[in-house]
Amino acid sequence: MKCQLCNEEKPLLKKSHIIPNFMYKDLYGTEHKLVLVGLEKLERKGITYSGFFEKNILCANCDNELLSSLECYASSTIFNSGNSKKRQQIKIEDIFGRDGLPSVRYHDLDYSKIKLFLLSILWRAHISTNQFFETVQLGQYAEKIRTMLINKDAGEEDFLETCIVKIKNDGSRPYKALVDFRRTNYENNTFYVFSMNNMMYHFNISPYRKNEIFEKGKVRKDGTMDIALLSGKFAREYYDSFLGRSILMRSNS
Repeated sequence: MKCQLCNEEKPLLKKSHIIPNFMYKDLYGTEHKLVLVGLEKLERKGITYSGFFEKNILCANCDNELLSSLECYASSTIFNSGNSKKRQQIKIEDIFGRDGLPSVRYHDLDYSKIKLFLLSILWRAHISTNQFFETVQLGQYAEKIRTMLINKDAGEEDFLETCIVKIKNDGSRPYKALVDFRRTNYENNTFYVFSMNNMMYHFNISPYRKNEIFEKGKVRKDGTMDIALLSGKFAREYYDSFLGRSILMRSNS
């Protein structure tokens, strides 16, 4: 069997995660159980104890070395998690954009590692056979991303842009939930979004009429990346537009 990343015939791993383990932080319940809910009918679709993973898709070198190195770098920079001794020394500052939205600006990032890390999640969702990721159909872009990953080449800034938006959790919406990918098509432009742990991840996969969010928040070759911070009414409206509906959290009072 061939590894789907390097395309070489090698022994394949029995467990390769689609979404890196560290991104599930604080999502599990007391029994380390994650309940999966389908948004279309608001019904439970299953339970997982270890996140999403696939067998026989990646070899040890591609999974444990190539992709793992990207995950370790992202974890120690923009996610600021893991062993404090391994955290990368980068500059972080609070800014306000022209639109008045507050953002966190990261400096001194490795452009290739951050961009490829984010694209690797999209690519793994594409090759996954799990129904949770069935919306992700990349067509010709799947091979483009695979080639970028194996060659460690993130390409130009304006090609396959990625960006992140963070939402302040006010308890009104299930912001911490893991919500499956949504595919949006508008005037020949296609982009994907998924939400997890108060973070919304955006992926642009076509060159036409791009959403302005990618220009504002994409990782840049100069090592900067802005993560917009949404709160209040604007956050609720943005999140509801992503879900296509309003899902309100019950009050404990």
